[in-house]
Amino acid sequence: ITDKYEKNEYLDQHAETQVISAKEDYFDDLYDTKDDEDLGSMEQHGSIIGHLLSQVRIGMDLTKVVLPTFILERRSLLEMFADFFAHPDAFCKIADMTAPKDRIVQVLRWYLGAFHAGRPSEIAKKPYNPILGEIFKCHWHIPELSGESELATDGPIPWATKNNLVFISEQVSHHPPISAFYVENYSKRISLDGYIWTKSKFL
Repeated sequence: ITDKYEKNEYLDQHAETQVISAKEDYFDDLYDTKDDEDLGSMEQHGSIIGHLLSQVRIGMDLTKVVLPTFILERRSLLEMFADFFAHPDAFCKIADMTAPKDRIVQVLRWYLGAFHAGRPSEIAKKPYNPILGEIFKCHWHIPELSGESELATDGPIPWATKNNLVFISEQVSHHPPISAFYVENYSKRISLDGYIWTKSKFL
C-alpha cells in the first residue's frame, strides 16, 4: 500500500497539467469575426463621435483621448501582440532553414501571415491599454513537435514544455506607453524579443 501511495504521489507531482477546456475557451470561437457586434451607423453614435472630435486637435496624442467602450476590443494590447505568433509552426520553421535566403523568405512568410490572424475583422477596434506591470503569458503546441518533452522549468513559462513556443509580454512604461515581449522555442533554439512604443496622432 505504501509503494502504491508513493507512486501515485510521484505521478501527481510530475504529471503534465491537465487542460480543462470548454467550448467558449477556443480562440476561433472567442474572436471569430462573425460574432463581432454591429457598431451601427455613424448617425446612431453621432453625439459620441461629435464628442470625440471635440477632444482632438491636429497632431494631438490619441493615447490621451477617452474612448467609448463600443469601439474597444475585448482584450488587452499585450494579448493582441501574441497574435503575431498565431502561426507558431511558421515561426519555428525559420530555425530549420540552413541557407540565409531561405531563412529570410521564411521570416517574411511568418511575418506577413501574422497580419491575417492579427486583424481578421473588417472593423478595426482599439484594444484596452495595459496597466503598468501587467503581464500576459501564453504558449502554443507545435504540431511537428508534439512528442513527449520535458518541462522548460527555467523558461518564462515553467509549465510549458521545451517543444512549446512560449510568449510573455509586459507593460514596462505607462507614459509613454511601452510594451516589451519575448518569445522562444527551446527545442528549435529560436527566440525573438523586442518592445513596442505605441504612438498615435490625429492627422
